[in-house]
Amino acid sequence: MTDEPTKHARLGPSSAHRWINCPGSLRMSEHAVQTDEGSPWATEGTIAHSLGEILARKAMGESADHMLTAWEDHEFEPEYGADPVRNREMMGHAQGYADFIFEQSEFMNAETYFFEERVETGIPEVWGTADAILVSEKSIHVIDFKYGSGVPVSAERNPQLLLYGLGAMRKFHPDAERVIVSVYQPRVRDGVSSYSVTSQWLQFWADEVVAPAAREALSSHGHLAPSASNCRWCPAAGFCKARAAMELRHDFGTEPEMMKGKDIAEVLPKLPDIQKWIEQVKANALLRAEFEGIPGYRVEQGRGTRKILDSDGAIDRLQEAGYDFDQIASVKVNGITALKKVMEDGDDLDTLLGDTLGYTGGGPKLVRDKEEDNE
Repeated sequence: MTDEPTKHARLGPSSAHRWINCPGSLRMSEHAVQTDEGSPWATEGTIAHSLGEILARKAMGESADHMLTAWEDHEFEPEYGADPVRNREMMGHAQGYADFIFEQSEFMNAETYFFEERVETGIPEVWGTADAILVSEKSIHVIDFKYGSGVPVSAERNPQLLLYGLGAMRKFHPDAERVIVSVYQPRVRDGVSSYSVTSQWLQFWADEVVAPAAREALSSHGHLAPSASNCRWCPAAGFCKARAAMELRHDFGTEPEMMKGKDIAEVLPKLPDIQKWIEQVKANALLRAEFEGIPGYRVEQGRGTRKILDSDGAIDRLQEAGYDFDQIASVKVNGITALKKVMEDGDDLDTLLGDTLGYTGGGPKLVRDKEEDNE
């Protein structure tokens, strides 16, 4: 596997859809509070990609057994060792990705190939790492492995893949006649798609669409163009005024009446995007309150849900206190709620159960200051 630096481009291909259509999002995103916490889905995707690369190298005839053993020792077991079903699922999907690369290589009679290769587009700050690149006499084929199971991704006019294709063409085959890009996304229905363009079209698109958008994004006056698709993964969505204005503004006309059926029909399709925006605002507010503070609000640690953490220990303590086993057997299934129904008057739950009780969950939460609540 490659040892590329972990630094990301300011204008990365993975966010190209956003900054091409909303150049000002780059400036806004750089004001977002950064955390070191990665999502479990991102971690899972990283692990699947490393496995996919190893299996793809094997499929292409390389001796990669030592890499697979090292991967299993250092990545596979800690994350998935306790879940054989998940292990097999990831191995199967990664093998499917490897087989797809081999099939495409045979189909196009590829002369060489590259994995996890950094490619430069020739546009300032626009570069990225392509998962797999196949090079033949007349064409370049870039394949992107998507392990996510939520949102299907299409290769058609996909700016991320087209930028990888542009970079691969410049680096490995400037005289290629065509550039093909493919998405391999095994965990969604119809998750394999491909798109082909001429090298002339790709260069025209880069010069006339991408380069001007990149220049505007890197300037201090890039315009904002909020929309459901542009804002979906934008780090600035939770504090962007343009997004807020888009979500909060709706013209119902001048009639001072209740919403009618046609009004409701107009609003209902917008609710998922509004709900997504609300969650983004709340997440951003919590981060900013922790790092910078928000007037009138404070961060508190939530108590979580009170539960019996050690059911066997709780039953032992209750039997020692004189309770019959038949009375308290349901503690393992129904917990505190069932226990309270059989407890005798005067018995204190905390005294009886001690450290077998506790709280689960209860992360930090944002609350209004008391003086604000009384206004």
